[in-house]
Amino acid sequence: MSQHTPFFELQAAFGGPGCAICALTVRTLERYFAGLVYEKVNDIRTRESIRRAYGFCAAHGAMLRSARSALGVAIVQRDVLRAAAAALAAAPPSAAPQGWRAALPGARRQSGAPLDPRHPCPACELAAATAAGWVQTLVRDYSGLRPALQASSGLCLDHLRAALAHSELATAAELREDQLAIWARLEAELDELIRKHDHQFAAEPVGAERDAWARATELLAGDWRVTGSSRG
Repeated sequence: MSQHTPFFELQAAFGGPGCAICALTVRTLERYFAGLVYEKVNDIRTRESIRRAYGFCAAHGAMLRSARSALGVAIVQRDVLRAAAAALAAAPPSAAPQGWRAALPGARRQSGAPLDPRHPCPACELAAATAAGWVQTLVRDYSGLRPALQASSGLCLDHLRAALAHSELATAAELREDQLAIWARLEAELDELIRKHDHQFAAEPVGAERDAWARATELLAGDWRVTGSSRG
């Protein structure tokens, strides 16, 4: 077992709610946006990467707003607005309209179409790289981290898939066993919550299963601030 700072950070994160890798990645994103609006707002390379992406995806745009620096956000968004306006003004009318559905977020669009980002959302890139690092820590030190994971809420589906894909066979088998046990506990809580909504048992007090529906949703979907939103 490697006794290193990431190991202890991940071990501690398993003691919190939800997917520990999501929680640690969100922490990195929050620090990124705080640093952006207060310290790096005038950094040329940072501003260029944001311009090339035409700003942030919906999820990370919300995190930028939450950074609570009106001046910093104004400088960043003015940059993006100017870049988008210049691209729109320079773009010729489309020679092959694809219909309104093709322009919706997540739809396949014509390559090089006006306002298509030339760079991925910078925060999405940071989230992916950060989560990958935590997955690497988990699979490398699984024997030492296993007790903490077993007592936790488990991993969200995205990070579970990543961990299984990068684990040796023995580690993958242990992780699969542990996650199934966590899901079984959660399913039992959901069953209990559903049962107590039956009029025959409605008088029974609701216990720890009260928020099982919310925990199940977060565990399956992951934290929206980590995954961001697709731009097609």
